Formats: sequence, structure tokens, C-alpha cells
Amino acid sequence: MVATRFLAALVLGAVAAAPAVAQDAPPLDCPTAPRHVVPGSLASAFPSPELVTDLITWIGENSGYNVSDALENLPAISLCSPGTSIDYEGRVVLVDEKLRAAYDMEARRILLVRPWSADDPMHVSSLLHELIHHIQWTRRTWTCMYEPEWQAYKMQDEWLKERGVDAGFDWCFIFAISRCQPDVHPGLEKAPD
Repeated sequence: MVATRFLAALVLGAVAAAPAVAQDAPPLDCPTAPRHVVPGSLASAFPSPELVTDLITWIGENSGYNVSDALENLPAISLCSPGTSIDYEGRVVLVDEKLRAAYDMEARRILLVRPWSADDPMHVSSLLHELIHHIQWTRRTWTCMYEPEWQAYKMQDEWLKERGVDAGFDWCFIFAISRCQPDVHPGLEKAPD
């Protein structure tokens, strides 16, 4: 369940495989900037508080979500390298090389994957996507964990188009992952009440 939730939260583009659960993994190495208090030596690698605030403001202006409390209480942001072991929703997992970003609902933390640059609109849009998830999950209940993906990708695509960037998203794939599938098991019937 956690591995599939990890995949759902992580898909950016057409990521096909979930990160493997770490076995004999290297020590955790994913510096975190809680509420954007960043150590001086890492400050240039993290998105600025102004950028995060601008993105949350954009989400509020382009959705029905009230983002006022999100602006006052920014989520923690971690910057990780591919192959790094991270604590994600109570499990240690490896960061897949195809991963760009993820949102850890339990820790209220966004994970960005190196290389990350505020000068690259695709990198910034991956942060936007995870901020959208942060706002989505703190404001409403969803039928399933995959359902918010459609809205997050549509908003990410809109933000990129405003900047003249075509993300090239695979909309069929995104539609498929954002569907809440019934729990159907062939050959098993529901017992009569």
C-alpha cells in the first residue's frame, strides 16, 4: 500500500516503476529545510521562501482552495539525490533516478530530487505539483489516493503553458493513474448481508 501510494505521489511524466524498498541501504541523506529554515551552506540548492510563497499564491488564484494558512505555515522541503535512502511515510525507500519530486503526507514534507534549479521551469513545476498535493490533502477528502493527480497535473500544465513550456504529459497515463479503481477480485463475490 505504501509503495503504491509512493508511486502515485511521485509520478511526474511517465514514471513506470516505484522505487525499491531499501535493503542494506546507505544511511539517510536528505537534508530538510523545515519551514524554509535552510542552513547557509545549502541555501542556494533549495527553492527560496519567496518562490514557494509565489507558487502557493498561484495555486490559490487558480483553484477554489483557500491557501491563507498554507502561506503562513510552509511545508518542509528536502533535497535528495537519486539512490539516496529516505524516510517516506514511515518506511525507508530508495529515490528512483526518474523521480523529480514527491509529497510525504505524513510528514507534510516535499522531496525534491537533485539536480533541482529555480531557473528550470520543469523543476519549478515539480515543486508546484507537490505544493498542490500539500494543499489538496489538507483541504478535502479524496475517494482514493490517486484521485488528486488529475487536478495536480492539469494545474501544473497550466502553469507551464503560462511560461511557454509544453510539458508533453501523457494524458492517457495520467487519466489512468488518477482513476479510483473498485476493489474487484474475479471469482470472489460479496457475501449476502
